[in-house]
Amino acid sequence: MRSPGKTIGFGLLLIPIWFVTLFVLSIIYQSEQPIDFISANIIAAVVMMLVAWWLGRKLKLETTKDAGLVGIVWVIIVVVILGIVAFGNQTQGIVFGNWSVYLTYVGIFAGALLSVQPRRASPPVTPPS
Repeated sequence: MRSPGKTIGFGLLLIPIWFVTLFVLSIIYQSEQPIDFISANIIAAVVMMLVAWWLGRKLKLETTKDAGLVGIVWVIIVVVILGIVAFGNQTQGIVFGNWSVYLTYVGIFAGALLSVQPRRASPPVTPPS
């Protein structure tokens, strides 16, 4: 990883984006808990995958190994922050007991993996004759 500060900063940025996504979905589905709807869970995971893909492209990840490490770091950041919030609010079951949250974790990791930009090979240099 080139820039751990950027990686961590982008990982922290995923939290408010996820919360805004869930808020918008709660308005669309007219429910306080949009995670009760399968389609809302899938939409949230796809949105987070696209955001992770876009942020990964900004990091200019060149190898799958780098992208995998970034994806793992981002998922750990999200899990730790959600865990702190959940334990503070006594809502651990929502964060760790619902499959939709795990679907979002997979979406974040997949988005990071899909963001790989392989280095382009430079054309061969021919000596002047």
